[in-house]
Amino acid sequence: TAIGPRTRTTELPTPPGVVVGGVGDEVVALDVATGVVYEPSVPAFGLASIAPVGDRLVGFTDDADIILYGRTGTPLDQRPFVSNVFGDFPGRARLVGGVPGPSIGIVASGTSIGFDVSNDRIEVLWEVRGRVGAPVDTANGPLAVARIVDPETGTVDVAVIDVRDGTTVAVTDDGTTRVADPLIVHDGYLRAPAVGDPDETIAAVGFDATERWSMSTADVSWYQLADGVLYVLGDDGRLTAHG
Repeated sequence: TAIGPRTRTTELPTPPGVVVGGVGDEVVALDVATGVVYEPSVPAFGLASIAPVGDRLVGFTDDADIILYGRTGTPLDQRPFVSNVFGDFPGRARLVGGVPGPSIGIVASGTSIGFDVSNDRIEVLWEVRGRVGAPVDTANGPLAVARIVDPETGTVDVAVIDVRDGTTVAVTDDGTTRVADPLIVHDGYLRAPAVGDPDETIAAVGFDATERWSMSTADVSWYQLADGVLYVLGDDGRLTAHG
């Protein structure tokens, strides 16, 4: 999608809610949620992705460097992203994007970091073992799913973390492999069925680890979460909503 008559489309990856266009050899970005347009001032060469973080643009290079840009497109700070997980490679790392509210960005791979850019510097606030997903604004603040795979056993531990400081809010699974990561909603999360679960049970769990309800999806042909509501299409063609 292009932004205005002077821009052209670009294949530069961005987080959801961010539209990027090219102007010559530079990049212009639009934050759909806020309507803020970041002027065409950031050189596109060598960038793997780009995203607004607070009121700044942050780029992630093909060499896994994080670059903070000023309003004129001049790099204000740059630092390499290094994952401490054995066997991890820079090409697997990605810029997740900004955290709702504060000027914090996330880069994720086998290890993930949260960094602050409010002082025109890239200051690492936290580091967690595991790949952190896109943050969701909730009643408990901005939270995200962290997925940790044990390289020796192959077991998967999944947790919900507060992306402002990297602390764990809830451990959703410890060594249980599920068909999908948990889906974070306003006041809890939806836990997907475990692989091999004969009942194929999906459950709604609060951030206090209290299960609020559960249902079998054995007779379900499709389900999807939208705006905090779980929509379920049964094999009989009936569509129901669960909030």
